[in-house]
Amino acid sequence: MEEKIIKAFDTFDISETDRLLEGNIEIKIDPVILKRIKISTYEKAGINKKKIVPKKKLLLAAAVCALLLTCMFAIGIGNVADAFTRFFGFAPGYGILENNQSIEYIIESQNIKAEDEEVAITIKTAVASKDNISVYVELKRKNFTEADLIKLKKLEMDNLKKEESYNLKPSLILYAGDKAYASDSGIYSSGGKVDDANVSFTVDPSDINTDITYKIVYNNNKAIPSFKLKKISIFNTLDEIGSTQTHNNISITAITTKKDGQIQVDLYPINKSKYRIKSFTKDLYKGYGDRDLKLQTNKELKSYSSSGNWLGSAFSIPFNILPDEKALFIKIPYLIVTTNESNIINIKIPELGKKIYLNKEVKFRDSIMIITDVEKIKEQNRENENLKINLKYKNFDKNKIIFNARFGKLDFWGNPKGGGYSFTNYGDHVSAINLYLDRDDGDSVKLKIDQPEYYLLSEYNIKIKE
Repeated sequence: MEEKIIKAFDTFDISETDRLLEGNIEIKIDPVILKRIKISTYEKAGINKKKIVPKKKLLLAAAVCALLLTCMFAIGIGNVADAFTRFFGFAPGYGILENNQSIEYIIESQNIKAEDEEVAITIKTAVASKDNISVYVELKRKNFTEADLIKLKKLEMDNLKKEESYNLKPSLILYAGDKAYASDSGIYSSGGKVDDANVSFTVDPSDINTDITYKIVYNNNKAIPSFKLKKISIFNTLDEIGSTQTHNNISITAITTKKDGQIQVDLYPINKSKYRIKSFTKDLYKGYGDRDLKLQTNKELKSYSSSGNWLGSAFSIPFNILPDEKALFIKIPYLIVTTNESNIINIKIPELGKKIYLNKEVKFRDSIMIITDVEKIKEQNRENENLKINLKYKNFDKNKIIFNARFGKLDFWGNPKGGGYSFTNYGDHVSAINLYLDRDDGDSVKLKIDQPEYYLLSEYNIKIKE
């Protein structure tokens, strides 16, 4: 019976476990089991059981044992150590860190800017582990004209025609005091006037602490922003950090800051689900009806002033707000998520202008994608032909709505093959794929269909703490 109870409790999700732990559990424990728990507890705590303990410490030990017994019967003996050591580190502007993550430091203050006559360079955020510092940097060019943009785009296009990649990688050097470190990895993007760089530096552990002043030199510009690090804050519960709500085993914690007529909402997810979060908001091609993330104030329901952005695992989104306006709730009607599932199928290619009716089911865990029919077509201004794949969907749960997946051609041995596709939207889902065909595709094509995308419709209404 004990094993069945423990097995049942092991299936609980985060919110169910938390609710159970808040209650009182009184169960008579077999003396043999109690002795085993006692020995195990002392071993995990590194306490010598022969050590003489004062009376005050005996009271503390009794409280610890009571908590351990509650944990044992709530989540199973094997998970006691995990439950007992649960805590959260908070890196503002970056993310909420669990006790198995390695980040130890966060930048002392965010959005540190340095300027010269040509550029403004801002360190958005920075985090550090024992031997690595990661920095998110933005560079804005002050005298960047439309002619400069046209010149940059022409250079990119010329390189694409030559099948050469246009190298956006800038030079970034991190100085820890007087010691210089070159970046060893990173993600870079450029829109012409604004460049973004999210870069990582491997650093000697002795050069990572709260005393050193760090500097970032970006492409040898005169503007050199500097920053210091501080230890991340530790909390026992998510609600100590900010208002939190959980659906589908994904908790979201909301933190707000007010500045210059705007309120910035930072969303910090902790994801224990089988899904990967892609977005909290709709975009041009993805969105469930007209529903979107909104801010409820004491005056109105507000839309965000500009699209949000990711910093680490945190999603930041701004709203314009009046001086006498008070934020009450952040409303998130759905999350856009994906999974790592995949299917491989073979499809016969019809003759040009002909259709083949298939009603072929591509099964995923929470849904079915149905390929209703395929048609070989030729688009205007294109030499090559396309395979139009028409789609329908079945959902097993009304709150988990599939709307898209990724398509890729495979060769005979199952390796990724060249070629791409466009897609057609119908309302809130992708209704057709136009797969580009090559001359060597023959009369059939092997496809890998993976990373299905879903709308998770459980709405978050998170109260704002100002």
